[in-house]
Amino acid sequence: MADPPATYSSSLKVHQAVSAWFLGPQAENADLLKELFNKVVEDHVAARTSYHPQDGVFITNDVKQSQVYQQMVDQLRKKLSDLSSLLNDFSVPFYSPRYAAHMTFENSLPSIVGWLSAMLFNPNNVSFEAGPITTALELEVGQDLCKMIGFENTEEIRSWAHLTCDGTVANIEAIWAARNLKLYPLALKAAMAPDAPLHFIADRFKVLKCAPGAARELFRDLDTWDLLNLRPEDILEVPDRLAREFGISSRFFDSTMEKYIVQSTGMSTLSAQWGVEDSPKFLIASTKHYSWPKGIALAGIGSDNLVNIPVDKHARLDLTALRHALDHCLSEHQAVYAVVATIGTTEEGAVDPIARIIELREEYQKKGLSFLIHADAAWGGYFTSTLRDPPADWTVQWPAASPPSTDDPSAFDRGYVPTVSLKPYTIHQLEALKGADSVTIDPHKSGYCPYPAGGLCYRDRRLRHLLTWSAPYIEHGKRGEDIGIHGVEGSKPGAAAASVYMHHSMIGLHNQGHGGLLGEVSFTCARMAAHWATMSDLTTPYTVVPFNPLRFEEYEFEHSHPPHLAVDANVPADPFSLIVDSEKEFIRTRILGRSNEDIVKDPDPAVMAELRSLGSDLNINAFVCNFRFRSRPKGKREGITGDAKQRSEAADPDTHSDETGKEDEWVVNDDVAEANYLNRCIFDRLSVTDLGQNPRTTPMFLSSTILKHSDYGECLKHFKERVGLETESNQDLFVLRNVVMSPFQASADFVANIADTFKNVLEDNLEHVVHRNTITPQIHHFTVQGTDRAKLYLAYRPLFHKANGRQQLILEVDVTDKAEWAEYLELRKAHPNSVFTLSTSPTLPVTIDDFLSPASGTTCFITANEFFSNEYIEMNLSISNPRIVKNRSLASRWLDADYDSKYTPFYLYGTSEQRHIDHMLLKAPNAQFTAENVQLDLDHEIPAKKLANGVLLFVLNLPERAMQPFTGDESTPCPLFHPNAKFEVMICDDPFPATAHGPGLAAASDHYPVIARGSMQLPLNVYTDLTHLNTEDFRDDGRTTHRMDKRMNWEDQSAWRAMVMKRLGRPHSEYYSSIKGLKEDGKIEDGHDISKKPDKELERRAERDVWDAGYGVTTGLN
Repeated sequence: MADPPATYSSSLKVHQAVSAWFLGPQAENADLLKELFNKVVEDHVAARTSYHPQDGVFITNDVKQSQVYQQMVDQLRKKLSDLSSLLNDFSVPFYSPRYAAHMTFENSLPSIVGWLSAMLFNPNNVSFEAGPITTALELEVGQDLCKMIGFENTEEIRSWAHLTCDGTVANIEAIWAARNLKLYPLALKAAMAPDAPLHFIADRFKVLKCAPGAARELFRDLDTWDLLNLRPEDILEVPDRLAREFGISSRFFDSTMEKYIVQSTGMSTLSAQWGVEDSPKFLIASTKHYSWPKGIALAGIGSDNLVNIPVDKHARLDLTALRHALDHCLSEHQAVYAVVATIGTTEEGAVDPIARIIELREEYQKKGLSFLIHADAAWGGYFTSTLRDPPADWTVQWPAASPPSTDDPSAFDRGYVPTVSLKPYTIHQLEALKGADSVTIDPHKSGYCPYPAGGLCYRDRRLRHLLTWSAPYIEHGKRGEDIGIHGVEGSKPGAAAASVYMHHSMIGLHNQGHGGLLGEVSFTCARMAAHWATMSDLTTPYTVVPFNPLRFEEYEFEHSHPPHLAVDANVPADPFSLIVDSEKEFIRTRILGRSNEDIVKDPDPAVMAELRSLGSDLNINAFVCNFRFRSRPKGKREGITGDAKQRSEAADPDTHSDETGKEDEWVVNDDVAEANYLNRCIFDRLSVTDLGQNPRTTPMFLSSTILKHSDYGECLKHFKERVGLETESNQDLFVLRNVVMSPFQASADFVANIADTFKNVLEDNLEHVVHRNTITPQIHHFTVQGTDRAKLYLAYRPLFHKANGRQQLILEVDVTDKAEWAEYLELRKAHPNSVFTLSTSPTLPVTIDDFLSPASGTTCFITANEFFSNEYIEMNLSISNPRIVKNRSLASRWLDADYDSKYTPFYLYGTSEQRHIDHMLLKAPNAQFTAENVQLDLDHEIPAKKLANGVLLFVLNLPERAMQPFTGDESTPCPLFHPNAKFEVMICDDPFPATAHGPGLAAASDHYPVIARGSMQLPLNVYTDLTHLNTEDFRDDGRTTHRMDKRMNWEDQSAWRAMVMKRLGRPHSEYYSSIKGLKEDGKIEDGHDISKKPDKELERRAERDVWDAGYGVTTGLN
């Protein structure tokens, strides 16, 4: 193959350099890693043996030859072998290009050997003497980060940074610093009060208020609002001013302020002293990281004072909403600690508009409102390296790029990964990052360094002193600094500093080093985004919709269409769709399937412009899959689900017609819960979430997240509309995520392979998802109620998650055959405490629509199981003239947002002689509680007509929300519905038609007159269903997919522990013996009590699960 063009030289060099920085997906650099490890050990041995060698040998050859020593060495080798084998067999392969899930990838070789080199010395960076070298390295790393961010040092203001264990701790420290800074002027004024140590300067010390242009005023004359809104730089300058202007020594000032600062007095004392009734606020986007409410709580501020600012449709902080919040704070004299900008959200990679936030700070300071700006750039901070040029001699010393030695184009494609610059918007925000007061940044995320390695950078180093009991002075040439006094942590590993230092010094924080690496990853992310954007079209039975829209997805049609998109004006279609479809076709033909070289070489700038526009602000592709199904044509009678379109046959490319000749319509699913289910099924296959999944058999890895309506608001609504989902119910949305960190995914063949792998998983899951949303003839089951006349009430046994049973249905039917009626009454008399079930014919399945159709009669089957007996009861029964009492859709869009907070609601219906109930199913998951002939003692009679049509019964003093979720677990039995239970009740009209849908079907208690009050007692024959109703999976292979929950359940966690303990040769019961002291408090996060273990039977079941999962664990079971 010919030498690559000269224009590719820079990219070739970068990728060839990147290839030396990692062990490689197939351990291609294993020999290099061994060499580096050996070098570390050799140097460490040399250091030990050269330190006072006259001391002699302590571990003698005689000791080494002893049996005990040999046994310990053998045991060490065996334990290491067991652990290594376990880790290699079951660890998630973060190193593989097939891993595209979370913000993690293999660590760089420099960072690994840096960690190992220092770890052998075990330095502690809590103090200088405990880690003198690694403390110096940490300070150097801090300056690397500050320089990369863009902090500029002056004579007065110098930046400072240090490492933390993670971004959460860095954010907590930033909260702590902002709190102490905001309240520092209050403490200073208290120290100037009469008889206070600093009263002697009260008549002379002047400061400027926040608003510019004002004359200096005596500090003592400022009111609380003025004190809470001094500019940060003016507050930090106070100690140096006092030293210059009044000769106050640092020792005297520190000892004085120690008595008054919030660090000593606590917030409540200081706030009460100065009349601060409402705590200052932190303002942050509603999609904030979970560390923020945690940190606010730990700082004693309270998470209620963390104000959520809505996000725009790109999931970035909405500037208009922020302005409204600041205006409110200004008008109400509500102080603000800080505004937080997220630079790369962990869910969708969004970058908040920090450049405009900085402008707003200047604007509102002029109005008298001052606050800090903190940037949570844990994910995005290292992307500033893409903006920095290398030192002049950096690439000059590199040799020329080596051309590929093969003529195989695919091999060259893998060896050539170009870099791509970030989106102009993102670049603008990263350039503005230097205007933040503090920045969280994580080397162990996009810095490719080992855990734990977070970081916090201060634009003004004096701010860090507010975390201590010392004043923020300007420092001149201070050395031997104890880093530990400035942070949340005490002891911390010096190895982390050595690791990050090695990575920085070897790779370089600029666009030919670390920035080049991230540029390659950005190119890879765009290539992946191209597949997500074009994977579906109008002919596929599924849709794949990226969270970030295509460049022209919202293009105004009245403008001329983009010149590079070919739109056929002769084809009648929605103009909006024409542009979007044309853009997708452009991506398919000009990007997909082409080599990296071809794309970069293309002379048409529209190609790279299109590629650059794809995906999120920072290397995360979030997307949602949905499905299409066939709907019966308009004009054909709707199914009993009311508004829901009748779902007939599984999606396939064939055309179907009904008996009128009308073709079925293709429609996109609009049910949020069903879309969530499809995406959860995909996630379960492409992640490790339960014992049945071996990481090494997972074809690729994705992650997921839940976009909550409470956090995303209009942003989520906009996204749902693009996916084709309804927006009325405000349901949360389960979203798939593809985080790109590997520079080795980018070749066209490998990216296409990953996309095809995903498509196969999507198609595998599509069939059963469509099937459960397809109405087909079935056998239907009802609970039979009533014996007082030749009529029965039937309470349907529904399913929340299957179209064939997605309705709460109560019927009244006639029994026309007198002989069958007599037989039925005899059976009821003989078995008064049994629950009777009516089922439609097993040999003639029907739809509910057909079952409800007027007919001369339908032959059904009645069964019952006698309690405390093996006797089985059955008979045939013909019914006719079904009358709907209640027919309420259980489609997710019509369910309530929460369970009833006042009562537990039921439908009450029947006759004056026999009254029956069925629990109202208003939210999933739930439980069906059905009983006949309940005993009511009421203060007023219920009119017979109302009873026949059904009214609402509310159980008092038992709010359903307090009891949900009802489960079948014996550890949390249902406290409500058991035989002979008695309750206080209230009866109300049902104001809605029999076929009305929710939400709000139980709202009558708040808006309509009460018919009666009294008590209700249940009979002995009650029907309870806590499981079948909530069934989600109807696959034959027994797989289960958990509801909107990404965590393992307790049983799976226990089984994993059993497997791990077995592989390590440790009895599983040791796990339980280690927590015996917990007793009643021995609960894990899902509420299961583990203090009563070991339960041998449960252990045996867990071990069988491990064995059945194919993990080759010897269980010792008989």
